Amino acid sequence: MSERYTRLKALLAPLRAAQYDFPVSDVRGALHDLCSDEVLFRLSEPFGEATGVDAFFDAAYAPLLGALPDLERRDHIVMAGATDKAQDWVGCSGYYSGTFRAPWLDIAPTGHFVVMRFHEFYRFEGENVVEFQAIWDIPEVMTQAGVWPMAPSLGREIHIPGPA
Repeated sequence: MSERYTRLKALLAPLRAAQYDFPVSDVRGALHDLCSDEVLFRLSEPFGEATGVDAFFDAAYAPLLGALPDLERRDHIVMAGATDKAQDWVGCSGYYSGTFRAPWLDIAPTGHFVVMRFHEFYRFEGENVVEFQAIWDIPEVMTQAGVWPMAPSLGREIHIPGPA
């Protein structure tokens, strides 16, 4: 059983390696190699859903890369397993980071380094990803940019460390 999950994580490894320094053609190519033609991408708001690698890349990664041209991704945890419905998933948690040089999602750039936590989950059928679900911590970027449209926090806000 664990060999299957080791294999799924290995299938995801070329994409994660490409995302380390995020050369556009390498990341897009790795996504095409990994995903089925009709892969469904589900992201937190304001992105919503997209079908197909190019639709996802153009809607999500391209604007992020435009804002953080030196974008990098670092994973803290990569784990795999099956659901009670026998669906195979690989989950990743970590940070996207880079220098905030251009507006992103109507957030004004700071010219400073920013980090954004993520949790991303890849559902495999065979050796291809057929579904992707992600939460990107956009409010964390807003906080670092000095904009916060919600009520003030009642607790102390600090950098949340990665999982142990």
